[in-house]
Amino acid sequence: MFLEVNVLFSFGIKRCRYSIARCPYDASSGRLFDTIYLETVAEIKNDLGKLIAVHGLSPAHIQRAVFITVLSFVFFMGTMVAYYVRQELLFFLLASAFLMVYIITLFSWIAQRKTALEIFEKGVAYRKYSAKWDEIGEVRQDGTIVLKDSKQIAVSSAIHELDRATSFIKSKIV
Repeated sequence: MFLEVNVLFSFGIKRCRYSIARCPYDASSGRLFDTIYLETVAEIKNDLGKLIAVHGLSPAHIQRAVFITVLSFVFFMGTMVAYYVRQELLFFLLASAFLMVYIITLFSWIAQRKTALEIFEKGVAYRKYSAKWDEIGEVRQDGTIVLKDSKQIAVSSAIHELDRATSFIKSKIV
């Protein structure tokens, strides 16, 4: 059983994966207990071998996000100038709506910028999930990777050349 968390170190935040294992016996209390072993995501990716390919976000999706962000900021500034000149509540409400669109788009763009499907010699990694070739049961056309233990890794359709990556993964598991 694994648990992934963000750990704050003095040099920044690092994503870590904790492995929870049963210890055989605690002599002082005479019972079994759980211990936690720290294993970073980088160490897990090292188990997958050499990096073959990285499929990041599609340039079209990035351009769309930048366009919406810039356009909503320009409209926000324009409606704030109109509110300053006309002093009507409608312009203020409209400016607030454009500001919300700007903030939401900016946060989603920042959150998605490092999303990438990484293909290694011995498996794949996507966000916080990783799987070796022998753990993968099937790969669906929409990019969903179904593991043999019925867990699913839903790969975003915004990944660049997703069809090429899924066909490569299919060739490795068959």
